[in-house]
Amino acid sequence: MLAFAIFSTVACNKNTGADQALLNGSWTMVKVSDEFTATTFTPPADMDDVIIHFNGDKHGGILSGVTSVNTIMPSPYTLAEVQTISIPSISRTKVNEPQWGSLLLEHITTANRYQVQPPNSLLIFTDNYILQFEKN
Repeated sequence: MLAFAIFSTVACNKNTGADQALLNGSWTMVKVSDEFTATTFTPPADMDDVIIHFNGDKHGGILSGVTSVNTIMPSPYTLAEVQTISIPSISRTKVNEPQWGSLLLEHITTANRYQVQPPNSLLIFTDNYILQFEKN
């Protein structure tokens, strides 16, 4: 019985291909929540979408995307335990980024966990922020 409990715990802590399959694709940022100040940000009506693209396997892959004025060049990310993500850096242009795009660019590199809520919602958790996306 103890061996089964240990096996179950270890098996549940591994990332699966199913997690990554749900993560792959294009996602539009729809809300950012600052957990420390309880402030919520939503996209301005007159601004282009902030979109990120994930392409990878159960170990990680490449993240790219666009903000309303800048481009996120292909940048690596890694996946570890169930829904654990690391995006250590992103390569991007930096031209007059408005607040909405800056919320992504400033916080995506502190991501530590993600949660895909089928059929079309993605939450990326950072130290103090939750970035919420909808699948395109």
